[in-house]
Amino acid sequence: MGKMHIRHFRIFAILLTLLLAAGCAALFPTEDELLPEPLVETQRIEYKTYPVQRKDIENAVTGYAVVAAQNQTDVSATYAYGKVSVIHIKEGDWVEEGQLLLETENDDIKEEVEEYRLITEIAELRFAKMQEMYKNGEIDLIAWKQAQLDIMRARREMQKREEKLSATQYFAPVSGYIVYRRDIKIGEAVGSDPFCTIADPSDLLLVYKGSRAEDLPLGAICEGVLRDDPEKKVYRLEVVESTMGTRSANPKLKPIDPLPDNVRLGAQMDIKCVLEKSENTIVVPRRAIQTMNKRTFVYVMADGYKQERDVKIGVMSSDEAEILSGLSDDDQLIY
Repeated sequence: MGKMHIRHFRIFAILLTLLLAAGCAALFPTEDELLPEPLVETQRIEYKTYPVQRKDIENAVTGYAVVAAQNQTDVSATYAYGKVSVIHIKEGDWVEEGQLLLETENDDIKEEVEEYRLITEIAELRFAKMQEMYKNGEIDLIAWKQAQLDIMRARREMQKREEKLSATQYFAPVSGYIVYRRDIKIGEAVGSDPFCTIADPSDLLLVYKGSRAEDLPLGAICEGVLRDDPEKKVYRLEVVESTMGTRSANPKLKPIDPLPDNVRLGAQMDIKCVLEKSENTIVVPRRAIQTMNKRTFVYVMADGYKQERDVKIGVMSSDEAEILSGLSDDDQLIY
């Protein structure tokens, strides 16, 4: 009976040990199996590349200029309140020095002038007769002095009427073309502003009207072609008045080569002025150039990867830039 109990106890202990071992095993995680290697490799980013180009580049100011006269004279009225009665000119007219340009109301004054012109003519004839009579002893000294006084008064009164009429008439101070005439109507006060401008065509220049006017330096040599010239002849011009660093005026260019004799004031000329130029040099689009802080760089493809490359810039045009250092002919750009 005792041996039987011992055997049962041993069997129970074995079963308990097995049960405890199985329970403990459930408390610990099992080791995961290794995953298989992926069948598809990670795809690299593809960049579009552009080969470096070597060519000529120039920094040029291009625009247009207008033919104008070096010497221009504004004509203004002496009496601003006079009402315009006659306008004798229009834009484009050629006028000679002393030619009548404009008149204000002066009919009454003209009548006075005509009346005193006749009075003066009669006085001149009488004076000549009295002078002859005095020489011949036909009149005394008093009568001769009276004749002198009469002619002096007549001439003075005539001068006054002429000056009064002159204040209503405006004449060309110089010969030239009328390049400006103010829009003024009959019956309006003439005003104090210039009513016309006369230009001397013997001394011409060009007034630049295009973009980048402030970049044209004094003394720069430019090239120009008249737009209405079928032969497209190229004329050399020199910048004689610069507005460099300002935007308040227009540069002026003086022709080095004489312009045609029949060139008209106001004619337009296409202008090109090369400020810098490099030949057979590495050139990249300006959009490829990046800046960060004080760095200037471009992106290139190197060893299969996109990399930054610091560069030094030279001549720049409107859309391209010269690379002085940092790139070689076999580099591939990314932009």
